[in-house]
Amino acid sequence: MSAGLPPPNRNGLWARLAVEELLRLGAGPFIIAPGSRSSPLALAAFDLASSSIVHWDERGCGFLASGWARSSGKPPVVITTSGTAVANLFPAVVEASMEHLPLILLTADRPPELRETGANQTIDQARIFGTYVRWFCDLGPPDIATPPSQVLSVVDHAMWMATGRTPGPVHVNIAFREPLAPVPVEDGTAEAWENLSAWRSQTGPLVRHAPSRFAPSEREARSLAARLSAEERGVIVAGGGLSLAARSALLKAAVALNWPILPDVTSGLRLVDHPWVIHYADAMGCGGFFDDHLPRAILHAGGRMTSKRITAFLNRSGAPLHVLVGRHGHRIDPERGIHECIDADPEWIENLLGIWEEQGPCPDTPERMGAWTRSWSRANRQAGDILDENLGPGAVLSEPGVARIVSSEIPHDHVLFLGSSMPVRDMDLAGVPGSSAWTAANRGASGIDGTVASAIGFANGAGAKLTLVLGDLALLHDLNSLALAGRLPQGGVIVVVNNNGGGIFHFLPVAEPTERFETLFGTPHGRTFRSAADLFSLPYHLATDPDSFRSAYRSAAAGRAWTLIEVQTNREANLQLHRDLTTALARCGSSASDAPAFPS
Repeated sequence: MSAGLPPPNRNGLWARLAVEELLRLGAGPFIIAPGSRSSPLALAAFDLASSSIVHWDERGCGFLASGWARSSGKPPVVITTSGTAVANLFPAVVEASMEHLPLILLTADRPPELRETGANQTIDQARIFGTYVRWFCDLGPPDIATPPSQVLSVVDHAMWMATGRTPGPVHVNIAFREPLAPVPVEDGTAEAWENLSAWRSQTGPLVRHAPSRFAPSEREARSLAARLSAEERGVIVAGGGLSLAARSALLKAAVALNWPILPDVTSGLRLVDHPWVIHYADAMGCGGFFDDHLPRAILHAGGRMTSKRITAFLNRSGAPLHVLVGRHGHRIDPERGIHECIDADPEWIENLLGIWEEQGPCPDTPERMGAWTRSWSRANRQAGDILDENLGPGAVLSEPGVARIVSSEIPHDHVLFLGSSMPVRDMDLAGVPGSSAWTAANRGASGIDGTVASAIGFANGAGAKLTLVLGDLALLHDLNSLALAGRLPQGGVIVVVNNNGGGIFHFLPVAEPTERFETLFGTPHGRTFRSAADLFSLPYHLATDPDSFRSAYRSAAAGRAWTLIEVQTNREANLQLHRDLTTALARCGSSASDAPAFPS
């Protein structure tokens, strides 16, 4: 119920209505970048919202919001002033759009009479984000001729579009004339406020939208269940962004079908210790194991895979039955190998379990595991042993070694966020199962910008402490988001792997040992991060060997202070280590003489 005195002017009224309606709809928190033109919106959010965060960098605000949406599933609200402040949201909007993360963008604008006149801080903000937003509305200036219910209706539709069948960002642009301050103006605001008495007397929104629900029919479900269970040689692919319910459904489906699960590192299943989960699937692709185990059926739930080896394996399998289950309706088929798309939340797979269980119970005991899945499980254990031999006691501190230590030591009250370059790949390759840590990364567009802000938002949306592992260039991209760490309560550990440049480029065809390569791609910067930690009042540790890193991480993760741990590595040595690991991992499955052959 909206009580109290009416706002002092029409700008304040529209801002209050927009903010209060968003609160009634469950949006938030409100993430505010300072500015003059957005004063009405900022003041309304500060006065009405129980949670508001102010940060001086709009790009960081956008990524903080996208991270928050990723873990909470609810749309944060970003408020900016006009001009390039809006443009700075674009990278986060792209990531949120491609990862189907709900965001509400409230941007202030100059009124129409100032556009195309050379007026200060005035750009064309209409549809500035193009096709990357689910909906755009140029609300126009608050005016006595426009009923205030228009604001409520626009906000209600914006929320529906942000959270509906295809979640993503929406953009509402509001042009404000002077005065921007909350000064009394005789402009009919009091009368307009009184005319909203029906809305003010209730607690719900003006327009209610029923949630979108999509699911196949019972007949379609039974048909799919029968076709899947008819194949002995199948795999379940757990893509990125799965909910807890979806993860549970996939584990049960794997047992029911007796198929292995190939989990993406961002699926939430990569670090889960379960007999049917093939944790080291990426590592197993280093040799010939995949060629001997081509599936005839693939059930893919969620987003695309980080691992190129797994993706290539699935594409060359030529499986006659390749099913994708996902709600968002966007295409995830770069190699055009999918035969059937199910428009449903991946947790819908739970509905297939009852059909399979009609044929008898499906206990998740290893003794029930069939020959096909046993062969995968055996090679999975071999890969883990090989990684232990090469990254365990006596090894130098390396980039895959950091992933192995973090995954084995991360506490249960932490979430894990990974930089999109080598850290996410190293965790996919070498992460130790057992922690079940909720893991995420910005894999929509796979950029390294905004990583710190995204990670902090992800942890806060989850209500958890954070472990962030990222590279040096990713941290340099987003240094000023370290300020967000000190303002948010859970605490966490930021591990920066500093190889003095772009280490991932050494793995690409462009790599060559020349000055040209080093200048254009290696991009050495010669910096360490002790001073950055000092600038933002973060405790700092430099780890030089596995024992010192393990000790520093374990201590920092157990505390409540934000801590920055730096690990310095060498790009050329890292490339050679990965080559050595690839050679060693090629043995996976080769010594399992009792493993059955599975010809294509």
